Amino acid sequence: MINARSIAALVAPVVLCGLLAQGASAQGLADVYKIREGVFGSHIEYHGVTIPNGEEVVLADLTGPGKVTYWYFTDDTNGKLYPGLVLKVFWDDEPAPSIDVPLADFFGAMGGHTIDYQSAPLKIEHLCYMCYLPMPFARRARLVLANDGDRDYSQSVAYGIDRETGAQYAREKSRLHCAWRRSNPVKDGLHTILDVKGRGHYVGNILQVHTRFAG
Repeated sequence: MINARSIAALVAPVVLCGLLAQGASAQGLADVYKIREGVFGSHIEYHGVTIPNGEEVVLADLTGPGKVTYWYFTDDTNGKLYPGLVLKVFWDDEPAPSIDVPLADFFGAMGGHTIDYQSAPLKIEHLCYMCYLPMPFARRARLVLANDGDRDYSQSVAYGIDRETGAQYAREKSRLHCAWRRSNPVKDGLHTILDVKGRGHYVGNILQVHTRFAG
């Protein structure tokens, strides 16, 4: 379990190590009229969410085969996400989460602060945290929000998850994996960002550095 209370450490990067399917890019506007094999669906919720310290809630439990195409999250903390929130995503009834990172770090919110930016896979816009990374799954996708902080979490929350279902995803073996690493202090001036084996695509990472150096 990640101890999110120690996020303000010397180095706290999030690594997005995605095993993404070839040709999984978003459909262009010029091709919107074309009929595709998959069936589109959306899961949207807006209500108060309370997560006691050490507990978790299920945001969505999706049945496959399918692919998450987009999802967003926002709450009324007004500019800084509670640092105790941890995102866990389980693919196909796996016992361990393939994504297990602080929620703010997943979206690239440095120090948990909402700073607007835009990129192809992720963006933050006016307190709304958005992810466009394609996430295929064969049987099931379970998105969980855990509280690993030092107090209870209770806020008004809105989130939505878009997905596409279709038989073609039953044969797709790519899965998105995200890891979180902290070095405090950095040993010998080195910090390991990623150490994995196997075939896949490296999507990218964010890196946060906190230093006591005053010079």
